[in-house]
Amino acid sequence: MKQYSVHKPGATVTSAAAGTGAVPQPTRGRVQRKVSPAATEAGPVLSDRIAGTQGTGNTMDDTTRTFMENRMQADFSQVRIHTGSDAAQMSRQLGALAFTLGSDVYFNEGAYDPGSETGKHLLAHELAHTLQQGTDQVRRFESPEHQDLGDSALGELLDFLGTGPGNDWADRYKINGAEVRAGIENDAFYRGKKLRMANGSMLSIGEIISLMGDFYKTPMQLYQAPGAEIEGVLAIINKERRHQISAGGAAVAYNKVTGGRYTALAEKNEEHFSPVNAGEWERLHNAALDMARQSKGAESEAFDQALFTDAAAGHFLTDAFAAGHLLNRTKVLNSIHVYTAQHEVRAQNPLLQPYLLITASKQEQFILKLIHDHFNRIGFDTANDKGMTWKTYGDDNLSKSEETRHIAALAVFTSRQQLFRAKKGAAVNNKEVLDLLPNAATLEQATQQAIDYIPIAATQVENLIYRNRDASALAVGSLMAPLVRANLNALGDPGLQNQLEWQRSFNEQQGLPPPLINQFSFDLPHFLE
Repeated sequence: MKQYSVHKPGATVTSAAAGTGAVPQPTRGRVQRKVSPAATEAGPVLSDRIAGTQGTGNTMDDTTRTFMENRMQADFSQVRIHTGSDAAQMSRQLGALAFTLGSDVYFNEGAYDPGSETGKHLLAHELAHTLQQGTDQVRRFESPEHQDLGDSALGELLDFLGTGPGNDWADRYKINGAEVRAGIENDAFYRGKKLRMANGSMLSIGEIISLMGDFYKTPMQLYQAPGAEIEGVLAIINKERRHQISAGGAAVAYNKVTGGRYTALAEKNEEHFSPVNAGEWERLHNAALDMARQSKGAESEAFDQALFTDAAAGHFLTDAFAAGHLLNRTKVLNSIHVYTAQHEVRAQNPLLQPYLLITASKQEQFILKLIHDHFNRIGFDTANDKGMTWKTYGDDNLSKSEETRHIAALAVFTSRQQLFRAKKGAAVNNKEVLDLLPNAATLEQATQQAIDYIPIAATQVENLIYRNRDASALAVGSLMAPLVRANLNALGDPGLQNQLEWQRSFNEQQGLPPPLINQFSFDLPHFLE
């Protein structure tokens, strides 16, 4: 059953979808005033009209979208705004100023006015509903994205090199396009070959890349992992790919299936950031080259071990292409430490201040995470030592950059091809791969921009806590997690913040004391589910 988030002056309700005849219920986890249920019921005809218009609206103009994305720390590229006569008529039928379904936001006549303060508040409120309905995923450049760069992106590169623009691209950067195409077509892994693990499980190159680093510390630890654990992690990765689980929910699930190892590795992740990621790739790649030189027979177990180790190295190689990993983690964390020593990090929503105090020891990591997410979302202009220039992204924004997919796939493929050459006794040069990675000048610029962004990121810590409330079990344990999650659902809702601002203003005008704030209220029925 679809749910419509309907906004009226001073209230938000959820309306049942077509044909249910259900009475709309207040949106869970929110403080609201009551409205007439009959006014918000979406009958079959109206629901069909709404469904028929989904995805057909306009994107926000760049100024408005940038403003909202920076303040709400979310990607609104998929949001569609509906402001025409149809949207106004449907809004009137629902008795609403605006309503939201999925990533589509519909406004009554004159209600969409992002240039005014009232319009900004209304738009922010509706955008919050798009996040609550599941469009916002806070993810790192890992799991599905890593897997794609190891598997499907290779086919995309093959197709690209078979086009006119692809030939021009290869010629421009002195890449032997015909040789690369022939190599891919003859590559057993492109044709579906997988590598066998100690437990008998078979993994693709992309699956090995996605599992290494985030779930297993060393290639051998991954190689010897229990089959049930591997299957459990891959199942969660597939849920992430299909957006069937939130980022916080995935973190809890990953941690459970790995017995806590996922969180432990995440706390010590310097090798995922530049320039350390390139060094970690080179260390493991060199080990794989040594194995290849010592192996006998292309199908030998020893050579498969070399291929497995190189695939594991590919995790750090692909990390180097993520915008959020271009920065020098140590330098940025040091700057964050200096900033937080001089500036108290406070919540703009006072209701969430207790959670900032509870998580004070994690604030520097939170700010780093926010910078990382910001870079991944908006992208970063990048160059490498082959003269290539492009804009790279991260997280689930990989689709925004064909260049990143092509160049990263070429790097992973070239790394693997070097093993076959080394096995035959031919000389190989790691520079062939390293020249494809973002260069030192790019990393320096990214690090400086990350440091410059620290003050803005520090104002968004509460948003990160709110968005990742599904992961509360990692911080407070499974018994307290439902209470904390329900509490955050209630306290972090923009509608509640707007109501408090209105109440403060009213009390001030009437000469009354500021309103009391109940900082630990939550929706009991939701908590008990």
